[in-house]
Amino acid sequence: MIARPRELQQGYRPDLVLFYDGVNDATSALPTGQPTATTNEVNRVREFNILQSPARLASALAGNLIQNSALFRFAGSVGRRAGVGRVKEPKALAETELVGLAMGVVRGYVANLELVEGLGKAYGFRPVFVWQPDIFSKPKLVAFEAEEQAKYGWASSLFKEIHRQLEQSDALASDPGFLNLSGIFSETESLQFLDFCHTTEEANARIASVLVSRLLETAKVGPGAPASMH
Repeated sequence: MIARPRELQQGYRPDLVLFYDGVNDATSALPTGQPTATTNEVNRVREFNILQSPARLASALAGNLIQNSALFRFAGSVGRRAGVGRVKEPKALAETELVGLAMGVVRGYVANLELVEGLGKAYGFRPVFVWQPDIFSKPKLVAFEAEEQAKYGWASSLFKEIHRQLEQSDALASDPGFLNLSGIFSETESLQFLDFCHTTEEANARIASVLVSRLLETAKVGPGAPASMH
């Protein structure tokens, strides 16, 4: 999102721009309880002005050395294999908090679309926005997928509520540049996910086929065909 305006500032002029995201919009909201937070925002808060505080810098370096040590990594690996190294779970949200956070995530996403579409009109490019699929929208799971989904069970409720909010969004429904792929594997019974959001080669091929069709369709809109994509 930030990289595109920077490229425009530097003179780059695409004709067609694809945004493939969504998962980070959801996962970045969970640790802070705030929508539109950037990924790993907690790290940036911890590192803010770190060079101005020798004590804070020394503490951060010591912690980083410990976490990167061979012994620490080995212990983590053993813990994960033993089933005790699951992803750290944010605190559970009440139903009203959950719905509010999901609504905030979708509102923030819609705002991003509007910002980029404004830039597109000003700089002559057409954007395509794709909400990527995740394991929480695939009801027919193979054993491996079920295991991976269980690791991130704490995120399931938020993802499912976000899916519901995406479907109910009038702004997204009326936006021809938006494509929701969250349910693309809803009827698929074979292995499609390597974890809660990364997909197999088979799944990638299916996603790519849909994206190419949408990009070609979008490229036909407006005067002439685009000379470049990004």
